[in-house]
Amino acid sequence: MSDKTRQKYVDKLGPERGQMLDAIHEEWTMALDRYQELMELFGKDEKRVAMLNALGAAFVGDLQEVLSNDLILRLTRLTDTDKRTVSVHHLPRFLRNHPHLEKEVEKHVSEAKKHAKSARDRRNHRIAHRDRWQPGRPVRYGDLKAGLDSVYAALNVVEMGFWNNHLMNEVSNEMRTAQFVGCLESLVEAVLFIESKIDPTGETRSFDRDVAIAFLAKIGGDADQDLGAIWNLRMTAGIIRERLKPSVSEGGGEI
Repeated sequence: MSDKTRQKYVDKLGPERGQMLDAIHEEWTMALDRYQELMELFGKDEKRVAMLNALGAAFVGDLQEVLSNDLILRLTRLTDTDKRTVSVHHLPRFLRNHPHLEKEVEKHVSEAKKHAKSARDRRNHRIAHRDRWQPGRPVRYGDLKAGLDSVYAALNVVEMGFWNNHLMNEVSNEMRTAQFVGCLESLVEAVLFIESKIDPTGETRSFDRDVAIAFLAKIGGDADQDLGAIWNLRMTAGIIRERLKPSVSEGGGEI
């Protein structure tokens, strides 16, 4: 949040409550940003997930787990009841002099806690601790988003009630992930396209020297200097093409 926005909250609610509201808003923004990153990577379509898996399924799986665990931790922090935490649990007590706002915020806070239950179970039994008696239960991305939407709704009630300002339920910097994945997709398409020009039939070995030399002659390459690069490109293309055939993917449904 900007210093100007933080000061706006402090001026209206006082230092303690204003800074808490600012911190809650900041944590919600970062959690929503994480969710949007996950959806950009794993929730678009099976083709994108298959492409990522073709580049390195084990690493991509680790990446999804790390990002998902971070989102789970952020949502559970936002809905914790401990008095020391940055949580929407504190918002209703800020509004005791505004009972109509307090009642509406309490409803959204209750919804946020409900939607965050599976995330809290995962945090308690699998992330913060490894419970040997509690099996891992799936956490649906839909529930995480519903929890974030309820947090947003509570914050929006406060924003509209005090400043008549409607919050946007999105983060605008998700383009960084889209640009990254877009570059990967372009590189994969380029590698497969070049391979199709080197070997239109798809029947030769990646390290076929004669095929590589013939292609280099067409593009004015140097067989002594560029042969290794062509072999590596063809090997990579072969791996990607083979891994894309099954196109099995879990998508962005649950963790």
